[in-house]
Amino acid sequence: MTPLTIPAAAQLLGISRASMYRLVRRGLIQHLEFPVGGVRIEQTAIEAFKARCRREPLAYIPTARRPTRAEVREATDAFAAKTKREAVLEIRRAR
Repeated sequence: MTPLTIPAAAQLLGISRASMYRLVRRGLIQHLEFPVGGVRIEQTAIEAFKARCRREPLAYIPTARRPTRAEVREATDAFAAKTKREAVLEIRRAR
């Protein structure tokens, strides 16, 4: 298989040419450099890079929904009533 140019390799990975050049410059992907300044990337190097970077999908974590105003009001009223009852009972016990 013939080595790929930077734009062709970038297209296979679904990244920009600039990102592809950055991977080459950082040595994160195996490549061939020519004395006249050309860079080529083997298809096997792209597959190896994909395999190294593959991640397992994250498990779905459901997010809690926000309570409605009515639910908040109901919870607040229930807490206030409970607190008021406890205060009354404490006063009665103190007598």
